[in-house]
Amino acid sequence: MVESAEYRRELEQKRSAYAFLSSLFLTLPDEELVASLQELAAAPASDDVGMHEIERYARERQGMPVEETLAELAKDRVHLMRGVNKNELRPPYESLYVSNPAQGTLGSLNRFYAESGCCMSEEVKDSPDQIGVEFSFVEHLLSEELDALDEGDADRAEEAARTRERFLSQHLGRWAYEYAKEMKAAAQEQRAKVIEAEAEVPRAMAAALREGKLGVMDYYEMKNTIADTAMRDSIASMGEGANAPRKK
Repeated sequence: MVESAEYRRELEQKRSAYAFLSSLFLTLPDEELVASLQELAAAPASDDVGMHEIERYARERQGMPVEETLAELAKDRVHLMRGVNKNELRPPYESLYVSNPAQGTLGSLNRFYAESGCCMSEEVKDSPDQIGVEFSFVEHLLSEELDALDEGDADRAEEAARTRERFLSQHLGRWAYEYAKEMKAAAQEQRAKVIEAEAEVPRAMAAALREGKLGVMDYYEMKNTIADTAMRDSIASMGEGANAPRKK
């Protein structure tokens, strides 16, 4: 089994990423979550392609006010967990994404948790197949492997690694990608709606001018306000660029 410094660094990066992801789905956004996001931004770039988007998001939010980041995360969480209408993506539960009967999926998950000495935390009022719970379990297995390596227990480290591989193969890896695809499609659709709404603003202004509902001076004052706001946003963005299961 590989025990190099590079391998340990990879495990630590993955553990940080899974901790961040589990927090997104299991807890309301708080300052601790933002702190974990800042840790990801400060960490060396990972070689794992799957982590690049998370790291990019973390870096883009460096220097942002905590309150602004929390508001953004809270809004996104509503879309991730519940959606806002019937056309939103399916909620993040494995039993909704796989063909197995729900009872069999939940039974298999509970066996994985129990065999690893874990059980659902009393603070988590959700199902064992919620994606945040599964993320948290992988984080636990990564911690187990790192602890075993620190103690020189190669057998325990290898067992934790094997359990993680089996869990990803039998559970999280089977459906998380499908959920991510739906999530990305929903985000792109939402962005398209925002762009469409933004495009309607000048049309509405022009119509108001034609109908005499908006005076010419009002129009120019509004244009100046928009230009000033755009300039401030540009300066701000330049400044930013510089600057769960528990163990039994």
